[in-house]
Amino acid sequence: MLVWAIETDHLSERYSYLLDSAIRCVNAALQVMQAAGEDYFTRSTLTVALSPGVAEYALPDSVQCMSGPCRFQGDRHVLRRLMSRGELDGYGPLFLGKLGNALAPSRPQAYWIEQLHQAGADAARVVLHVVPAPAAGENVLIDVQLEAPGYSRADYCGDVVVPVPHQYVESILLPIARYEATRSYHALQNPAQGAVLPQLKEFHDRALAILGLVRPSMDAGSGGPGGSGGARALGASYAGGAGAGVAGSSTATGGYNQ
Repeated sequence: MLVWAIETDHLSERYSYLLDSAIRCVNAALQVMQAAGEDYFTRSTLTVALSPGVAEYALPDSVQCMSGPCRFQGDRHVLRRLMSRGELDGYGPLFLGKLGNALAPSRPQAYWIEQLHQAGADAARVVLHVVPAPAAGENVLIDVQLEAPGYSRADYCGDVVVPVPHQYVESILLPIARYEATRSYHALQNPAQGAVLPQLKEFHDRALAILGLVRPSMDAGSGGPGGSGGARALGASYAGGAGAGVAGSSTATGGYNQ
């Protein structure tokens, strides 16, 4: 909001649409970070309950990809990771010396992660396959990366956490979001826009360089990831004041305000 020379404390209901615009800038910044790769979002540990005779499990739509091994919850035994559908379907002959592909249900030894397209708002579908099919019910744990969230005004006063590790908030997330705000019509109404735009552009370009999306255009010593500071809510990020946080899962690790 400060990029537009507007204090959130002075927002009336008539101008509350400005809050929606600010939140869209945050959403755009999160999408840019997601496009750069999985390492800029916090990881969550997902528990999957295996059922007897069932070898395929669709993961929640919020899962972007798997980032760690699949292991049993009880004894933490790690399953073998398979790299293709061929290894999954031919597990018996390839890894067990069997003459055929059919395997009797038993404790799973390996897993394969399949990524598919699906209709709807989230086009990606992630499926966990285990082999052999389990003979008894048991839980497995997998580390996953979640999709970039899309926030709305309702999240502004929520108690959820932005799913970005704290060291990337000041150095990447906020510079990109602030520069997104300069492209808005509201920024054109700010007479001080011309004075601050070069600095906002510099910080934006540095953030993209950290992400690896552009070739750095500044000295190597000009900075890198590692922004500091404690927890910051979505409102505080833009107005410098108090506000409630936005965001992720309670099981996430390394969240911004954890």
